[in-house]
This record gives sequence, structure tokens and C-alpha cells, in this order.
Amino acid sequence: MKVTRKTVPPATAENLGDRVVSAWRALKTTSVGAEELLKIQRAVGETVSPANIARELAAAGAELRHPEVIECDADWREKQISERRKRIGRLAGLRKLDGLKLNQAEAEIAELEQLRQSDEHSGVWAELRTFAIDARQGALSRARDSSSSSFDREVQAEIAEWLRVWLETPNLFREWLELRKMSEGFLRQFGDR
Repeated sequence: MKVTRKTVPPATAENLGDRVVSAWRALKTTSVGAEELLKIQRAVGETVSPANIARELAAAGAELRHPEVIECDADWREKQISERRKRIGRLAGLRKLDGLKLNQAEAEIAELEQLRQSDEHSGVWAELRTFAIDARQGALSRARDSSSSSFDREVQAEIAEWLRVWLETPNLFREWLELRKMSEGFLRQFGDR
């Protein structure tokens, strides 16, 4: 017997209130605290903050147990920040002192973009931007390091350019990179390696 997990479609501004109120009514309670908020959150989607849920419930006339609501929201936000930091921490390769190969850098930047897209409403862009700027500065420093081979310096300069483009136009980066890798200059410089 195959078990399928029920997926909750993302809540939109148009339907969030209705979904929250419906989930609240299904609980058959007038008072809402942390336990009820978490049950409603599971029903409407775990990307919706407890504070947003509480706001919708207050508008619908629910009696909120405010200290629990505040604590629940603070805990949820702490978990979000912790998870984001873990995901960004896994991108440590972009900051490696000895640098990355082009294929490794491409994979790391793709992960940066995936993080940006998945968390674009949570304020993660500022953290990702800072991370990418630091990684770019590191690549530029390695590109100027005369103790490295000329090829390694060229690779680091290329990675720094990739990061510059991602920072300026993250939505277009994937297409730009595909064009860049097909360009005559790129193939001449890196094609046989």
C-alpha cells in the first residue's frame, strides 16, 4: 500500500484568511495559544508565521492568548533563522582559501540561487548578498595571488565574475552562465580542462 503525504498548497494573500479561519473553526475553540497556532500553521503551510496567523484570527474574532502567541512566533522565527544559517553554512566552499574549480563554483552559486528563491520573502537576500560579496572578494584575492599558477588565477577571476553577475542579476544568472560557457573566449580559456 502506497502512502502519500498530503501537501499543503502555499497560502496566498487572497486565501490565507479563509484558510486560517477554516482551520481555526475545525479546532472548535474560541481561545488560541501556541498549541492551536501550530495546528493551524500545519493546516495552512509552515511558511506562514504564527504572527500572521494570529492577525487573521484576531480579525475573525478569536480570543488570543497573547503571551503564548508572542512566544510561539519568536520560537518559529528563531528556527527559521537557524535553518537559513545552516543552509548558508553549507556553502562554505565559495570561501575556501585554496579556491574552487569552476564546476564546484557553479554548483555553489546554484545553491545560493535556490536559497534566494525559496526564502525570498524572509529577508534572506541581505545575508546571501553579504555571503556572496565576501566570496567574491576572496576569489578576487586568490586571482591576484602571484604564488598560484596562472590558470588557477584565471579560474578565480572567472568565479569572481560569476559572483558579480549573480549579485547584480540573480534572476538572469543561470541563462547568462549557459551563454558564457558556450562563448568562444570561455571555451578557449577553460574548454579543454
